[in-house]
Amino acid sequence: MPREPKFTHPLRTVRAALKKSQPQFAKMFGVSASYIQAIELGQRNLTDELADAIMLRLGVDAESLKRKRGVPVSLIGSNKAEFLLQSESRDDLEKVYKDYKALKKVRDQGERFRRSVVFWHKTIVPAWRSEQWQVRDALDNKLGLLFEAAERENKYHAVAMRLSRWIDDAVNEFRLRIGRDAQWPTFMETLSGSFTLLPLSKKHRKIRQTITGKITHKNCERVICHIGKENGMILGKRLGDLPDNVIKWLVKNWAPKLTSSAGEEDRRLQGALKLVWRKRRKP
Repeated sequence: MPREPKFTHPLRTVRAALKKSQPQFAKMFGVSASYIQAIELGQRNLTDELADAIMLRLGVDAESLKRKRGVPVSLIGSNKAEFLLQSESRDDLEKVYKDYKALKKVRDQGERFRRSVVFWHKTIVPAWRSEQWQVRDALDNKLGLLFEAAERENKYHAVAMRLSRWIDDAVNEFRLRIGRDAQWPTFMETLSGSFTLLPLSKKHRKIRQTITGKITHKNCERVICHIGKENGMILGKRLGDLPDNVIKWLVKNWAPKLTSSAGEEDRRLQGALKLVWRKRRKP
């Protein structure tokens, strides 16, 4: 039997309005059911990434979701947002207005919230798809301002490298397919047209594969730990060289805190830690 919370988390209210189980709701957003349960029990915080994803898909204010108690706020009919719909069909606009007016008349809070989510999904989200160019223009403007500020502070390349790494992580996290003929240079190769990274030799390619290839019981102890304090006892060390108490602490405390937005390097370390710990626990 799942544990019953002593209070009602806003996320639980959203899930109940959709009539979804924890596994079903978790699948909608690419997270685990145990993570959703931990949030609803108040054991873990709802990340900004998940709150934003729910807001985009269901029209629920992100800030209202991150409180451990309270009622989730729908962006439809609240003072949090305004929307203006345009259509060449007068009939379509009249239908939208009619649905919105009916929604506002519903007195039951749960039913009104459910209808708000449906209205958002069927009306607002499709309208956005026809205006995606506006998002791109806004981000182009932000990038311009970002690089201007970075150049003034003499942090241009540091900011650019961070942004490049985030783009690569986003491609992997969302499993995006880049065209075969598209140019996708590494960040170091963008610094200058006269600078090119040479292919790895067979020897170095083999070493790299032991680190970036598939993590197995055979090579998990050769994975390098990329977390920890500079000059500390774990940063840059192979997992096989770390004592049992350190491995146990990382498995019990660091690994469970990774979210769905964690980078590939963190996920690989998480998987390797679990395999190393299993090997060491065997008699």
